[in-house]
Amino acid sequence: MPQDFHDAKPHLFGGALLFLLSLGPTWLISMTEKISQTLTYFWASFVTFFGAFSINEIGVIIGIVLGIASFVVNLLHKRRIAKAIEQNVKLAAFHEKLDQG
Repeated sequence: MPQDFHDAKPHLFGGALLFLLSLGPTWLISMTEKISQTLTYFWASFVTFFGAFSINEIGVIIGIVLGIASFVVNLLHKRRIAKAIEQNVKLAAFHEKLDQG
């Protein structure tokens, strides 16, 4: 009989669970610490970046971002419409061939 989880032999299906149990809660704590640390650095960078600007400058930045996003959305929409029109023209030509033949 194994003395503790480190001496236990892993089974076919329970090997991963046994491994995680042998680590104890440290793997979960280290994972949550990494997430917490990443979120802390993200929000600190975010606040520092926007703390350097006034409300007017932030408005300009948001306006520029929204303008670029609008351009990209319109470009993609026009490409989708052009593709649909092209498919309709091909389909109409195919139906015309069927009607003639």
